Amino acid sequence: MKLGTVTRLTNLAGTRREEMVINRALRDGVEGLLHGAPALASSAGQMLTNNYTLRFTAEASKGLVDGSLKMMPSKLGGIRANVINEKGRVVSQASLDAVSKAGAVTLAVWQGLAIITAQKFLADIDKRLASIERGISDLKEWLEQERLGGLQGSLTYLKQLAEAVHRSDLTEADIFAFAGQIESIEREAQQTMASLEPPLDQYFVEAQRMNLTGRGLKEHSAAAQGQALVFERRAKEFHLAAFVRGAAIQVRSALPLTQEVARLRLDGLGADLQRQAERQQDFLQLLSRRVPELQGAWSWDSTDAEHQQALRGLLNQVERNLSESTSLVNEAVRTLKERFGEELKQGSEPLELVATLDGTGALVRLERVFQED
Repeated sequence: MKLGTVTRLTNLAGTRREEMVINRALRDGVEGLLHGAPALASSAGQMLTNNYTLRFTAEASKGLVDGSLKMMPSKLGGIRANVINEKGRVVSQASLDAVSKAGAVTLAVWQGLAIITAQKFLADIDKRLASIERGISDLKEWLEQERLGGLQGSLTYLKQLAEAVHRSDLTEADIFAFAGQIESIEREAQQTMASLEPPLDQYFVEAQRMNLTGRGLKEHSAAAQGQALVFERRAKEFHLAAFVRGAAIQVRSALPLTQEVARLRLDGLGADLQRQAERQQDFLQLLSRRVPELQGAWSWDSTDAEHQQALRGLLNQVERNLSESTSLVNEAVRTLKERFGEELKQGSEPLELVATLDGTGALVRLERVFQED
């Protein structure tokens, strides 16, 4: 069973390349793989500004995506990869050893290859976290102190973890510790969303029952507007918790862990958001239908119309506000689902990298190769 090949770069017609950011771990990992090939490492002179293609089979690619495979260069047995010169002739063997999760591994190589997936999943995490920060700022005067503190703590932790993954300076122990913390953040956000569903449902019941006709037109008008505003605040709080939950899933997806759990969690989040979208629509449509009922016992028609117009305008504004926050969360979930789909597809295809080394054998450029559709 062959996991991959290391070759000098040949024509890559019908492909496109995306340059990758090279940090220390990625540099060490790729250089380790290339230098592990005797023919490439035997003479620095042979490596003068040379380009090499590292091709990992679909099995290796899938292992890198879901964290089930760890790879290291080895001089002893194992699964070997052909090293081919510029004429396509096999000149020696390089070793790309697959080891189990419990096995020994060269950490720099493992981390370096894991960055390939991490960079994609963390591409827009800063934007997501900034949205959470704005949401907390907008709602902080309405949030209970305990819930506000929990959201702020989760945001700070996710920022720190995303930065650490970007730097790729995590040990295996760090990764499993962080996975546990992410689990806690997800669970807390999910509990927050669950705790908000009963009151949101109750607002619908109250909107059905409230009296809008007869004596006390101003009071009836104020009560209806107040009901719409409190529903909006609670719904935004629900969306904020959903955003935190989604960001935690996104950061989790960037770690070299199995992604099946993350995909299931994302499906669950999507279902909760769909239920909330239907709840919002039902509530706003109900109050909109009831606007004509807003009439005083002895008020002028013009006065009734004024109050009705005010309520209708507020409901339209609430609908726009909630539509905006709903769209932000749904867009984040949709983007993450698309990335899962891309990684799942790429996990069934070979993974191909083009590495450029300088005269000292140091990695100066790394690109990922994609087949053009």
